[in-house]
Amino acid sequence: MRLPCDYLAFFALHKISRSRSITTIAVGDPTGASSDERHAAGKGAVRRLVVRDEAFSGLGLEQGREDAVPFGFAAAQAKIRLVTPQALHADVPPVVIFVGPSQDFARAHVPGANWVPRGWLEIHIGSLGPSFATLIAVTCNDGRQATLAGATLADLGYQTVTVLEGGKAAWLHAALPVERGLSGVMSPPMDVVPTAPNRLFADMMHYLRWEEALGTKYSS
Repeated sequence: MRLPCDYLAFFALHKISRSRSITTIAVGDPTGASSDERHAAGKGAVRRLVVRDEAFSGLGLEQGREDAVPFGFAAAQAKIRLVTPQALHADVPPVVIFVGPSQDFARAHVPGANWVPRGWLEIHIGSLGPSFATLIAVTCNDGRQATLAGATLADLGYQTVTVLEGGKAAWLHAALPVERGLSGVMSPPMDVVPTAPNRLFADMMHYLRWEEALGTKYSS
């Protein structure tokens, strides 16, 4: 197993060693000189850490997870029409939706867009576009989820579905105006569970009250 060429890998090693049996790990040493062997803790699972830089030696390095194309993406593209950010900005259809997570919608979205997560698309689209003749533009972060959602709308019977080419990233790159926040979202989104640093004080107090009530219930 190889980790990135910095000593942060050494600290990650301790966590890995608790659950896996690792003998040797190669990380980076820009000098390319003699190996620097370190002994790591962790129940003896990691016996040796060889510090070595493959980039320095001219060998290839992995670049992270492959950016795979979703299954059926090409077929989905055939069912929709792409529209550039400039074209969408110049001619906004009656219904614009954002099908990504609520956090991404809140950070920035096309002005006037409605947040309709892809998993709830069939549930909510009828209230926005009651007629299959309704013109709908679908957006997301990079255009991929929007393409798949647009194909779903076409399968449902919507006749004119466009997808923002390149998604919100292309819109921002074109320096077009955006809206921020959960505009138009009438109830708290439930698609993302916030981690502790992102929770509000009121959320924490609500949880504490729930814990106290639970303790009182089972104490008698």
